[in-house]
Amino acid sequence: MCQLRDPVYSSGNSSALFLTAAAQNLLCLKLAEEIGVIVPNPWVSWFMAASLPAFVCLLASPLVLYKLFPPETKDTPDAPAMATKKLENMGPVTKNEFIMVGTMLLAVSLWVFG
Repeated sequence: MCQLRDPVYSSGNSSALFLTAAAQNLLCLKLAEEIGVIVPNPWVSWFMAASLPAFVCLLASPLVLYKLFPPETKDTPDAPAMATKKLENMGPVTKNEFIMVGTMLLAVSLWVFG
């Protein structure tokens, strides 16, 4: 489960939503089979049963986190100017950064189409 301050808070919700996303989900299916509950199409049944609670948690998580850990800065009118200044300080994109972008695009392409 994700920590409260984890920026990827939705991973816990998505793991509960999909049958194969977390080991405990498959364990629950196996335990149900052992006591005689046979699920004809486990993935679809799991998705239908888990979708409402997962989507509610996905929508409620940012609100709860905002109340528990309110941001220190809520108004940033000079953010575009600050971002422009930081980008100028960083300078142009380097060769290594282009190589990293190319490697990432290749990895994602192979994952999607491979």
